[in-house]
Amino acid sequence: MSVLEGESLLNDATALTIYSIAIAVAVGGAFKASAGVGTFVGAMLGGLAIGLAVGWIIAKIRARIEDTPVEITISLLTPYAAFLPAQALGASGVIATVVAGLYLGRRASRMMGADARLAGRAVWETITFLLNGMVFIITGLEVPFLLVSLDPSTAIRLVGIGLIVSLVLIVVRALWIFPSELVACAVRGEPRPRRFLAHSLVLSWAGMRGGVSLALALALPLTLPGGAPFPAREALVIVTVTVIVITLLGQGLSLPWLIRRLRLGTDPELREEEARARQQLVEAATRRIDQLYPVWPDHRPLLDRLRDTYQHRSEHVERQRDVSGSGEEDREIIEHREIQRTVIDSEREALLRLRAEGAIDDDVLRALERELDLDERRIDS
Repeated sequence: MSVLEGESLLNDATALTIYSIAIAVAVGGAFKASAGVGTFVGAMLGGLAIGLAVGWIIAKIRARIEDTPVEITISLLTPYAAFLPAQALGASGVIATVVAGLYLGRRASRMMGADARLAGRAVWETITFLLNGMVFIITGLEVPFLLVSLDPSTAIRLVGIGLIVSLVLIVVRALWIFPSELVACAVRGEPRPRRFLAHSLVLSWAGMRGGVSLALALALPLTLPGGAPFPAREALVIVTVTVIVITLLGQGLSLPWLIRRLRLGTDPELREEEARARQQLVEAATRRIDQLYPVWPDHRPLLDRLRDTYQHRSEHVERQRDVSGSGEEDREIIEHREIQRTVIDSEREALLRLRAEGAIDDDVLRALERELDLDERRIDS
Protein backbone atom coordinates (compact mmCIF):
# COMPACT_ATOMS: atom_id res chain seq x y z
CA MET A 1 0.00 0.00 0.00
CA SER A 2 2.84 2.40 0.81
CA VAL A 3 4.48 1.70 -2.55
CA LEU A 4 1.21 2.14 -4.46
CA GLU A 5 0.24 5.36 -2.68
CA GLY A 6 3.70 6.86 -3.10
CA GLU A 7 3.82 5.77 -6.73
CA SER A 8 0.43 7.37 -7.36
CA LEU A 9 1.61 10.74 -6.06
CA LEU A 10 4.83 10.61 -8.08
CA ASN A 11 3.19 9.33 -11.27
CA ASP A 12 0.36 11.87 -11.23
CA ALA A 13 2.64 14.81 -10.50
CA THR A 14 5.30 14.01 -13.09
CA ALA A 15 2.76 12.93 -15.73
CA LEU A 16 0.78 16.13 -15.35
CA THR A 17 3.96 18.19 -15.64
CA ILE A 18 5.02 16.38 -18.83
CA TYR A 19 1.43 16.68 -20.12
CA SER A 20 1.44 20.47 -19.68
CA ILE A 21 4.71 20.70 -21.64
CA ALA A 22 3.33 18.46 -24.39
CA ILE A 23 0.18 20.56 -24.73
CA ALA A 24 2.24 23.73 -24.96
CA VAL A 25 4.28 22.12 -27.74
CA ALA A 26 1.15 20.85 -29.53
CA VAL A 27 -0.45 24.29 -29.66
CA GLY A 28 2.78 26.26 -30.00
CA GLY A 29 4.86 24.53 -32.63
CA ALA A 30 8.57 23.63 -32.50
CA PHE A 31 10.14 21.42 -29.87
CA LYS A 32 13.75 20.87 -28.81
CA ALA A 33 14.67 17.99 -26.50
CA SER A 34 17.14 20.09 -24.50
CA ALA A 35 14.59 22.85 -23.99
CA GLY A 36 11.96 20.30 -23.01
CA VAL A 37 14.22 18.67 -20.41
CA GLY A 38 15.17 22.08 -19.05
CA THR A 39 11.55 23.11 -18.80
CA PHE A 40 10.64 19.86 -17.05
CA VAL A 41 13.46 20.12 -14.49
CA GLY A 42 12.70 23.78 -13.87
CA ALA A 43 9.00 23.03 -13.38
CA MET A 44 9.78 20.21 -10.96
CA LEU A 45 12.33 22.14 -8.86
CA GLY A 46 10.22 25.30 -8.89
CA GLY A 47 7.15 23.36 -7.79
CA LEU A 48 9.17 21.70 -5.04
CA ALA A 49 10.44 25.03 -3.68
CA ILE A 50 7.06 26.76 -3.86
CA GLY A 51 5.30 23.77 -2.27
CA LEU A 52 7.72 23.72 0.66
CA ALA A 53 7.36 27.49 1.14
CA VAL A 54 3.57 27.39 1.05
CA GLY A 55 3.49 24.37 3.37
CA TRP A 56 5.77 26.09 5.88
CA ILE A 57 3.65 29.27 5.87
CA ILE A 58 0.36 27.39 6.21
CA ALA A 59 1.79 25.27 9.03
CA LYS A 60 2.76 28.41 10.95
CA ILE A 61 -0.70 29.88 10.45
CA ARG A 62 -2.64 26.75 11.43
CA ALA A 63 -0.51 26.15 14.49
CA ARG A 64 -1.99 29.38 15.93
CA ILE A 65 -5.63 28.60 15.09
CA GLU A 66 -7.94 26.52 17.28
CA ASP A 67 -11.23 27.08 15.47
CA THR A 68 -12.17 23.90 13.60
CA PRO A 69 -14.25 25.49 10.77
CA VAL A 70 -11.47 28.00 10.09
CA GLU A 71 -8.84 25.24 10.03
CA ILE A 72 -10.86 23.15 7.60
CA THR A 73 -11.47 26.19 5.38
CA ILE A 74 -7.73 26.88 5.27
CA SER A 75 -7.05 23.24 4.43
CA LEU A 76 -9.50 23.47 1.52
CA LEU A 77 -7.81 26.62 0.21
CA THR A 78 -4.25 25.33 0.67
CA PRO A 79 -4.07 23.39 -2.64
CA TYR A 80 -4.97 26.58 -4.50
CA ALA A 81 -2.42 28.57 -2.47
CA ALA A 82 0.25 26.16 -3.70
CA PHE A 83 -1.01 25.58 -7.25
CA LEU A 84 -1.80 29.10 -8.45
CA PRO A 85 1.53 30.83 -7.56
CA ALA A 86 3.49 27.93 -9.04
CA GLN A 87 1.53 28.11 -12.30
CA ALA A 88 1.91 31.88 -12.45
CA LEU A 89 5.70 31.57 -12.05
CA GLY A 90 6.02 28.85 -14.69
CA ALA A 91 6.61 26.01 -12.22
CA SER A 92 4.56 22.86 -11.77
CA GLY A 93 1.42 23.61 -9.81
CA VAL A 94 0.75 19.91 -9.29
CA ILE A 95 4.22 19.28 -7.82
CA ALA A 96 3.78 22.31 -5.55
CA THR A 97 0.41 21.02 -4.36
CA VAL A 98 1.73 17.51 -3.67
CA VAL A 99 4.79 18.80 -1.80
CA ALA A 100 2.72 21.20 0.30
CA GLY A 101 0.31 18.37 1.13
CA LEU A 102 3.13 16.02 2.15
CA TYR A 103 4.73 18.73 4.29
CA LEU A 104 1.50 19.57 6.09
CA GLY A 105 0.48 15.93 6.43
CA ARG A 106 3.73 15.19 8.23
CA ARG A 107 2.98 17.97 10.73
CA ALA A 108 -0.77 17.48 11.06
CA SER A 109 -0.53 15.64 14.37
CA ARG A 110 1.11 18.62 16.08
CA MET A 111 -0.59 21.57 14.43
CA MET A 112 -4.17 20.25 14.55
CA GLY A 113 -6.43 19.48 17.46
CA ALA A 114 -8.54 16.35 17.80
CA ASP A 115 -11.73 18.06 16.59
CA ALA A 116 -10.02 19.41 13.47
CA ARG A 117 -8.50 16.03 12.64
CA LEU A 118 -11.79 14.16 13.00
CA ALA A 119 -13.82 16.72 11.09
CA GLY A 120 -11.10 17.33 8.48
CA ARG A 121 -10.80 13.66 7.60
CA ALA A 122 -14.56 13.38 7.12
CA VAL A 123 -14.64 16.53 4.96
CA TRP A 124 -11.76 15.44 2.72
CA GLU A 125 -13.07 11.91 2.30
CA THR A 126 -16.42 13.35 1.19
CA ILE A 127 -14.78 15.81 -1.21
CA THR A 128 -12.59 13.07 -2.71
CA PHE A 129 -15.65 10.89 -3.25
CA LEU A 130 -17.62 13.72 -4.86
CA LEU A 131 -14.75 14.76 -7.16
CA ASN A 132 -14.20 11.20 -8.35
CA GLY A 133 -17.93 10.81 -8.88
CA MET A 134 -18.15 14.05 -10.85
CA VAL A 135 -15.34 12.94 -13.15
CA PHE A 136 -17.18 9.78 -14.13
CA ILE A 137 -20.50 11.59 -14.40
CA ILE A 138 -18.81 13.91 -16.90
CA THR A 139 -17.60 10.80 -18.71
CA GLY A 140 -21.13 9.51 -19.00
CA LEU A 141 -22.26 12.85 -20.42
CA GLU A 142 -19.31 13.32 -22.77
CA VAL A 143 -18.87 9.90 -24.38
CA PRO A 144 -22.35 9.62 -26.02
CA PHE A 145 -21.81 12.93 -27.84
CA LEU A 146 -18.44 11.74 -29.09
CA LEU A 147 -19.82 8.40 -30.26
CA VAL A 148 -22.73 10.07 -32.07
CA SER A 149 -20.29 12.21 -34.06
CA LEU A 150 -18.43 9.10 -35.28
CA ASP A 151 -19.61 6.37 -37.59
CA PRO A 152 -19.98 2.92 -35.92
CA SER A 153 -16.95 1.39 -37.64
CA THR A 154 -14.68 4.20 -36.43
CA ALA A 155 -16.03 3.93 -32.88
CA ILE A 156 -15.46 0.16 -32.84
CA ARG A 157 -11.93 0.66 -34.18
CA LEU A 158 -11.14 3.20 -31.44
CA VAL A 159 -12.48 0.90 -28.74
CA GLY A 160 -10.27 -1.85 -30.18
CA ILE A 161 -7.29 0.47 -30.01
CA GLY A 162 -8.18 1.17 -26.38
CA LEU A 163 -8.21 -2.55 -25.68
CA ILE A 164 -4.75 -2.98 -27.24
CA VAL A 165 -3.40 0.02 -25.30
CA SER A 166 -4.76 -1.48 -22.07
CA LEU A 167 -2.98 -4.78 -22.71
CA VAL A 168 0.26 -2.95 -23.53
CA LEU A 169 0.01 -0.91 -20.32
CA ILE A 170 -0.53 -4.05 -18.23
CA VAL A 171 2.44 -5.85 -19.81
CA VAL A 172 4.76 -2.85 -19.64
CA ARG A 173 3.93 -2.30 -15.97
CA ALA A 174 4.69 -5.94 -15.16
CA LEU A 175 7.99 -5.74 -17.07
CA TRP A 176 8.87 -2.68 -15.01
CA ILE A 177 7.69 -3.86 -11.58
CA PHE A 178 9.49 -7.21 -11.37
CA PRO A 179 13.02 -5.91 -12.15
CA SER A 180 12.38 -2.84 -9.97
CA GLU A 181 11.57 -5.05 -7.00
CA LEU A 182 14.79 -7.02 -7.52
CA VAL A 183 16.86 -3.84 -7.83
CA ALA A 184 15.26 -2.40 -4.68
CA CYS A 185 16.18 -5.51 -2.72
CA ALA A 186 19.74 -5.40 -4.06
CA VAL A 187 20.15 -1.71 -3.16
CA ARG A 188 18.95 -2.38 0.39
CA GLY A 189 21.26 -5.38 0.62
CA GLU A 190 18.34 -7.68 1.33
CA PRO A 191 17.83 -11.17 -0.06
CA ARG A 192 14.86 -11.67 -2.33
CA PRO A 193 11.75 -11.60 -0.11
CA ARG A 194 9.80 -14.81 0.37
CA ARG A 195 6.67 -13.42 -1.26
CA PHE A 196 8.52 -11.64 -4.08
CA LEU A 197 6.36 -13.15 -6.83
CA ALA A 198 3.07 -12.50 -5.00
CA HIS A 199 3.97 -8.91 -4.11
CA SER A 200 5.15 -8.14 -7.65
CA LEU A 201 1.99 -9.61 -9.17
CA VAL A 202 -0.24 -7.48 -6.95
CA LEU A 203 1.78 -4.32 -7.67
CA SER A 204 1.61 -5.06 -11.39
CA TRP A 205 -2.12 -5.80 -11.42
CA ALA A 206 -2.92 -2.72 -9.31
CA GLY A 207 -1.92 -0.32 -12.11
CA MET A 208 -5.43 0.92 -12.84
CA ARG A 209 -6.25 4.13 -14.71
CA GLY A 210 -8.92 6.46 -13.40
CA GLY A 211 -9.84 10.07 -12.78
CA VAL A 212 -6.53 11.72 -13.62
CA SER A 213 -6.31 10.01 -17.01
CA LEU A 214 -9.85 11.07 -17.85
CA ALA A 215 -9.30 14.63 -16.65
CA LEU A 216 -6.25 14.91 -18.90
CA ALA A 217 -8.12 13.61 -21.92
CA LEU A 218 -11.08 15.95 -21.36
CA ALA A 219 -8.70 18.89 -20.78
CA LEU A 220 -7.27 18.63 -24.30
CA PRO A 221 -7.92 21.95 -26.12
CA LEU A 222 -10.86 21.99 -28.50
CA THR A 223 -8.98 24.03 -31.09
CA LEU A 224 -5.44 25.02 -32.03
CA PRO A 225 -4.35 28.69 -31.85
CA GLY A 226 -5.24 29.13 -35.50
CA GLY A 227 -8.81 27.98 -34.91
CA ALA A 228 -8.45 24.51 -36.45
CA PRO A 229 -9.84 21.58 -34.42
CA PHE A 230 -7.36 19.87 -32.11
CA PRO A 231 -6.24 16.76 -34.05
CA ALA A 232 -7.65 13.40 -32.93
CA ARG A 233 -9.17 14.81 -29.74
CA GLU A 234 -12.27 12.60 -29.95
CA ALA A 235 -10.14 9.53 -30.64
CA LEU A 236 -7.90 10.25 -27.64
CA VAL A 237 -10.88 10.67 -25.32
CA ILE A 238 -12.57 7.44 -26.46
CA VAL A 239 -9.34 5.43 -26.21
CA THR A 240 -8.70 6.84 -22.73
CA VAL A 241 -12.22 6.03 -21.56
CA THR A 242 -11.85 2.49 -22.92
CA VAL A 243 -8.59 2.04 -21.00
CA ILE A 244 -10.20 3.34 -17.81
CA VAL A 245 -13.20 1.03 -18.11
CA ILE A 246 -11.08 -2.04 -18.87
CA THR A 247 -8.57 -1.44 -16.08
CA LEU A 248 -11.07 -0.37 -13.43
CA LEU A 249 -13.59 -3.11 -14.13
CA GLY A 250 -11.16 -5.82 -15.19
CA GLN A 251 -8.21 -5.30 -12.87
CA GLY A 252 -10.17 -3.54 -10.13
CA LEU A 253 -12.83 -6.22 -9.68
CA SER A 254 -10.33 -9.07 -9.94
CA LEU A 255 -7.72 -7.60 -7.59
CA PRO A 256 -9.37 -8.89 -4.36
CA TRP A 257 -9.61 -12.36 -5.93
CA LEU A 258 -5.91 -12.22 -6.88
CA ILE A 259 -4.90 -11.20 -3.36
CA ARG A 260 -6.89 -14.07 -1.87
CA ARG A 261 -5.45 -16.58 -4.35
CA LEU A 262 -1.92 -15.45 -3.50
CA ARG A 263 -2.74 -15.85 0.22
CA LEU A 264 -1.68 -12.32 1.06
CA GLY A 265 -3.41 -11.60 4.34
CA THR A 266 -2.54 -9.18 7.11
CA ASP A 267 1.12 -8.19 7.03
CA PRO A 268 2.78 -9.84 10.09
CA GLU A 269 5.42 -7.10 10.21
CA LEU A 270 2.76 -4.40 10.22
CA ARG A 271 0.83 -6.22 12.94
CA GLU A 272 3.97 -6.47 15.07
CA GLU A 273 4.76 -2.80 14.41
CA GLU A 274 1.28 -1.77 15.57
CA ALA A 275 1.54 -4.01 18.64
CA ARG A 276 4.90 -2.47 19.60
CA ALA A 277 3.49 1.03 19.22
CA ARG A 278 0.42 0.19 21.32
CA GLN A 279 2.63 -1.34 24.01
CA GLN A 280 4.77 1.78 24.20
CA LEU A 281 1.66 3.95 24.49
CA VAL A 282 0.39 1.79 27.35
CA GLU A 283 3.77 1.95 29.09
CA ALA A 284 3.93 5.75 28.72
CA ALA A 285 0.42 6.09 30.16
CA THR A 286 1.20 3.74 33.06
CA ARG A 287 4.38 5.63 33.95
CA ARG A 288 2.46 8.90 33.93
CA ILE A 289 -0.28 7.44 36.15
CA ASP A 290 2.36 6.33 38.68
CA GLN A 291 3.73 9.87 38.75
CA LEU A 292 0.26 11.28 39.41
CA TYR A 293 -0.37 9.36 42.63
CA PRO A 294 1.63 11.79 44.82
CA VAL A 295 0.30 14.76 42.84
CA TRP A 296 -3.38 13.81 43.28
CA PRO A 297 -3.52 11.76 46.51
CA ASP A 298 -7.25 12.40 46.87
CA HIS A 299 -8.02 10.74 43.53
CA ARG A 300 -6.53 7.30 44.03
CA PRO A 301 -9.75 5.48 43.00
CA LEU A 302 -9.71 7.22 39.61
CA LEU A 303 -6.01 6.51 39.11
CA ASP A 304 -6.53 2.88 40.12
CA ARG A 305 -9.29 2.53 37.51
CA LEU A 306 -7.04 4.07 34.87
CA ARG A 307 -4.27 1.64 35.77
CA ASP A 308 -6.67 -1.29 35.45
CA THR A 309 -7.83 -0.01 32.06
CA TYR A 310 -4.32 0.24 30.68
CA GLN A 311 -3.36 -3.10 32.18
CA HIS A 312 -6.28 -4.63 30.30
CA ARG A 313 -5.10 -2.96 27.08
CA SER A 314 -1.62 -4.34 27.64
CA GLU A 315 -3.00 -7.86 27.86
CA HIS A 316 -4.81 -7.39 24.55
CA VAL A 317 -1.61 -6.11 22.93
CA GLU A 318 0.25 -9.25 23.99
CA ARG A 319 -2.50 -11.37 22.44
CA GLN A 320 -2.35 -9.30 19.27
CA ARG A 321 1.34 -10.23 18.88
CA ASP A 322 0.38 -13.91 18.72
CA VAL A 323 -0.39 -14.10 14.99
CA SER A 324 -0.61 -17.90 15.07
CA GLY A 325 -3.16 -18.01 17.88
CA SER A 326 -6.17 -20.29 17.86
CA GLY A 327 -8.66 -17.46 17.41
CA GLU A 328 -9.73 -17.35 21.07
CA GLU A 329 -8.07 -13.95 21.46
CA ASP A 330 -9.86 -12.48 18.45
CA ARG A 331 -13.19 -13.83 19.68
CA GLU A 332 -12.63 -12.28 23.10
CA ILE A 333 -11.90 -8.89 21.54
CA ILE A 334 -15.09 -9.15 19.46
CA GLU A 335 -17.11 -10.04 22.54
CA HIS A 336 -15.61 -7.11 24.48
CA ARG A 337 -16.53 -4.76 21.67
CA GLU A 338 -20.07 -6.11 21.61
CA ILE A 339 -20.43 -5.58 25.36
CA GLN A 340 -19.15 -2.00 25.14
CA ARG A 341 -21.34 -1.25 22.11
CA THR A 342 -24.42 -2.55 23.95
CA VAL A 343 -23.71 -0.21 26.86
CA ILE A 344 -23.24 2.75 24.52
CA ASP A 345 -26.50 1.91 22.74
CA SER A 346 -28.34 2.02 26.05
CA GLU A 347 -26.86 5.47 26.76
CA ARG A 348 -27.88 6.62 23.29
CA GLU A 349 -31.47 5.43 23.78
CA ALA A 350 -31.66 7.23 27.14
CA LEU A 351 -30.31 10.41 25.52
CA LEU A 352 -32.89 10.31 22.72
CA ARG A 353 -35.63 9.66 25.25
CA LEU A 354 -34.60 12.75 27.23
CA ARG A 355 -34.74 14.87 24.08
CA ALA A 356 -38.14 13.43 23.14
CA GLU A 357 -39.45 14.28 26.62
CA GLY A 358 -38.15 17.84 26.35
CA ALA A 359 -35.72 17.40 29.27
CA ILE A 360 -32.73 18.55 27.17
CA ASP A 361 -32.35 20.79 24.14
CA ASP A 362 -30.54 20.07 20.87
CA ASP A 363 -27.24 21.63 22.00
CA VAL A 364 -26.98 19.25 24.95
CA LEU A 365 -28.06 16.37 22.74
CA ARG A 366 -25.32 17.07 20.18
CA ALA A 367 -22.61 17.49 22.82
CA LEU A 368 -23.41 14.21 24.56
CA GLU A 369 -24.07 12.40 21.28
CA ARG A 370 -20.62 13.42 20.05
CA GLU A 371 -19.05 11.84 23.14
CA LEU A 372 -20.93 8.61 22.49
CA ASP A 373 -19.94 8.67 18.81
CA LEU A 374 -16.28 9.06 19.74
CA ASP A 375 -16.54 6.19 22.22
CA GLU A 376 -18.14 4.00 19.57
CA ARG A 377 -15.53 4.99 17.00
CA ARG A 378 -12.80 4.13 19.50
CA ILE A 379 -14.31 0.68 20.02
CA ASP A 380 -14.53 -0.02 16.29
CA SER A 381 -10.90 1.04 15.81
